Amino acid sequence: MASEMNPKSGGPGRSRTKKNMQDAGAAKLERAGEALGRLMPGQEPVVMACEAFSLDGDNRRCDGILVLLDGGLVSDVSYPDNKYPASGVFVDYDDVEEIVMRRDFGVFSGEAVLKGGGLVPLCHETLKKSAALVPLLKSVERRKNAGEERQGGRREEPVRFCPRCGKPLRPGAKSCPGCFSKGKVFKKLLELATPHWLSILFIVLIYFLLMGVNLISPVLNRVLVDDYVRSEAASTLLKSEPAKVLLPFLFFVLMMLVLRVVNWAISFLRSYVSMKLGIGTVVDIRKKLFAKVQNLSIGRIEQKTTGEIMVTISGDSGQIQGFVNNWLPNFFQQILMLIIISVIMAVYDYRLLLIFALPLPVTIAAIISFHKRTRRLMGRQREAQSGTSAALHDILSGIRVVKAYGTEEKENRRYGDTAARERDVSVKTEVLLAKMSPFIRFGLSVGSYFLLLYTGNMILNGTLTVGECAMFSSYISMIYEPLGWLATFPSHLLRVLTSANRIFELLDEEEEIKTEQGVVRRIDGNIRFENVTFGYDEMNTVLRNISIDIKPGEMVGLVGKSGAGKSTFINLAMRLYDCDSGRILVDGIDIRDYDPACLRGQLGAVLQETVLFSGSLFDNLRYSKPDATVAEVLECSKAAGVHDFAVKLPDGYATYIGEKGYTLSGGERQRVAIARAILRNPAILILDEATSSLDTEMEKQIQDAISILVKDRTTIAIAHRLSTLRNAAKIVVLDRKGIAEEGTHAELMARKGLYYELVMAQRAAG
Repeated sequence: MASEMNPKSGGPGRSRTKKNMQDAGAAKLERAGEALGRLMPGQEPVVMACEAFSLDGDNRRCDGILVLLDGGLVSDVSYPDNKYPASGVFVDYDDVEEIVMRRDFGVFSGEAVLKGGGLVPLCHETLKKSAALVPLLKSVERRKNAGEERQGGRREEPVRFCPRCGKPLRPGAKSCPGCFSKGKVFKKLLELATPHWLSILFIVLIYFLLMGVNLISPVLNRVLVDDYVRSEAASTLLKSEPAKVLLPFLFFVLMMLVLRVVNWAISFLRSYVSMKLGIGTVVDIRKKLFAKVQNLSIGRIEQKTTGEIMVTISGDSGQIQGFVNNWLPNFFQQILMLIIISVIMAVYDYRLLLIFALPLPVTIAAIISFHKRTRRLMGRQREAQSGTSAALHDILSGIRVVKAYGTEEKENRRYGDTAARERDVSVKTEVLLAKMSPFIRFGLSVGSYFLLLYTGNMILNGTLTVGECAMFSSYISMIYEPLGWLATFPSHLLRVLTSANRIFELLDEEEEIKTEQGVVRRIDGNIRFENVTFGYDEMNTVLRNISIDIKPGEMVGLVGKSGAGKSTFINLAMRLYDCDSGRILVDGIDIRDYDPACLRGQLGAVLQETVLFSGSLFDNLRYSKPDATVAEVLECSKAAGVHDFAVKLPDGYATYIGEKGYTLSGGERQRVAIARAILRNPAILILDEATSSLDTEMEKQIQDAISILVKDRTTIAIAHRLSTLRNAAKIVVLDRKGIAEEGTHAELMARKGLYYELVMAQRAAG
């Protein structure tokens, strides 16, 4: 049972490990240690996680800490300046009946309901700061049932915190967007290019050729200046024997022209190969990202916005393409050029290299000073881009509703606000990068002035020829170009790494519903729910302790008020989600042990929201069975009533029906969905309001088709009109507490319970 702790007791008992420090953050762990030392003297409990809160039960400001231990939960409250007495409570996991979480009047509250009765307040916090408390409280229920992990459905996710900033990580995330390891991300980025190592090797060879060509040109220029343009011997010989001077001179000029043409050709080849490499890499990334999204559970996908996923697949991968196409090849080229020219200058005159290096500290200091601020701004810029994309997708996908309600101006302002936020943070980022450029240019210009002074003095002293000066000037310009480019490279690299981190975060996302090979067999259709509990988030449980047995070939109807969990029930039956606790058996085998392709290949579904894809009507009909023959499609089309309107379309079955099938009416789209289910000939059929968009006459036709379809087939049906479930073998009535009633239509009507009330209310409305 819960026991009050003596706030005056003290002691050093607390557990501090490196992993605790990483998971909870140093400050919160220190506070947890102080609380445990005061409340549990002489003990050394294992701290699993902890989270701070700032309100007490009377909504007064306090210094609170919620500590998750190996055997129970500790809540401790103290006040600044000891304004009120400190207090603490320990709750044993075995004494907890359930954890209740509420959001009332802007305040989040967590409470423990005890098995013996009673309510123990655990924490209070403002809604804005409550995000980290929810998973910690939710894990209490999971820990008290730790011995039932296989029965527990979805595996418990530990509460994770960023080891640097202490902020809670969102579900599935392994790194903080603002504190990710650039070295690890860059290493993964290079691993993506491993399959293209032959192309990379070829590009490196091209770089060496290009550098060789670039290094020869200044030497030829020196020969032209010293041996011909500035040579007195050449001037004297030109008067007597011009051919001996002009022909070699023209040869060198021609050589410089040839080198320029070769430079262009090699540069074009380099660009072509780099572009091909970049496109190949980005296509591979997009395939992996799309496949990953396909394998994620619906719950995982719903934790992200559509705009965020689209930006990651298209925008972030585009950043990788630009990096591989341009920045990475140029990086290697500039580094090699910098090293080779530095060696040439050091060999010729080491003082040239020293003078050249004088302004580098200014440049490096400028880069370092701006780096941290740039990193934060780029993270905010990436979030703003996701917000803009999400708003655009939201508005365009609901454009019919926007037009219907005449809210174009409102949506214009909404999108304008998101675009303005992206603009503001982008401007701040670019301004910051622009501020860095003057420091870089100043450092480089100062170095060039020092070199000009030194080489000019050598020419006047006769220790350096004009041609050699021209050659060094060319080399100096070559060496400053890489420096100027490399000075801006970190900002571009940071932009790429920010995008790459989002990509790898999605690729590394743990799959709740595993897709590896499992049981492959013909399904008979026996479905059994055993104490199934499920909620879409930590705050709300939709289904609680559901147990039901559906026999092969049996039709079961699901009835209940809106929000009772009917659609959730069929989502679990199709394994779009895994249950939080309990298990679902199909033919005596846990649904999680089936191969997903095998399981879903024997399911047919007509869902409440009919989704059609851009393409022909025939392609949408054959979506559930791509290898179906024309005769099979026509047979199912006639059974579902599709043929009647299909033959009237401009191009018949070849008619393009547009995005989401909006060129068809709601009833026509639903008939297409029913035809798809008939075509699949599934072992288990799911009907979610299958006739809700049909008129009475068409509903009669569809009911006749469905009656043929459900014969000798396990069927779970949710019906808008309860009269359509009269012939169901069993009707299950759901409410907020679970299964309220179960039986045939006649039995439930005779019982005059919730089902009777629903039927009577519908009859009265009719």
